[in-house]
Amino acid sequence: MPLHALTNGLTTKVVSSTHTLALHDEEQLVDMGAENAEGHENQTYAEEDEEEEDMTQWQPRKTLPDAYLPTYQNSRPPVVQYGLPVPTRTLEAYAEKLEAAGSFPPLNNSRRASPDFLAAHIGIYLRKQHGIRTGYAHANRLPEGTDILVQLCSNYSLRERGGVQRAEEAAELVKRELGLDPELRARWYGDRYWDSPRDYDDIAVWKRSFAWCS
Repeated sequence: MPLHALTNGLTTKVVSSTHTLALHDEEQLVDMGAENAEGHENQTYAEEDEEEEDMTQWQPRKTLPDAYLPTYQNSRPPVVQYGLPVPTRTLEAYAEKLEAAGSFPPLNNSRRASPDFLAAHIGIYLRKQHGIRTGYAHANRLPEGTDILVQLCSNYSLRERGGVQRAEEAAELVKRELGLDPELRARWYGDRYWDSPRDYDDIAVWKRSFAWCS
């Protein structure tokens, strides 16, 4: 998985590339290889005073609890991602169709084996052709047989992306394009790098830097 090392003062933190983040420079993506809220719980996520939640055990869910929505009082909740779990082979098959039509970078063995590369470039295509924004995320507790989450929004970008209804509409389009099971439903998943906002003294810097908030 290609990771981006970000520096905050003297601390370097490796964070997930969820990410329309890389879509600002499509040429960089071409060179990327395989090596490389609808809940109403009315609570806030305690960042320091309470025992930290084990996000590796966070179960995928249909609705997002209010505690995970960033607010002025709760500015750095854990990162959770809303999306569709997809096998690498499904992404590869779709990329092959696009490649044959001249709409995808040439595939080689390393690119075929990289769900990050495939999902990122499929996201470029979907944005150009259908006007929807997707990214990819490495999430915990994906269903067996899937490798990556096609990300539709995060808890940090939910409002800016038009809310859950718009994300669900995007999910339906992605399912049709990729040939996914029509019964598959997008869910909220815990990001493997759920704590990355906490490395920044100024949360606005984090928001400007990552597709979760763009």
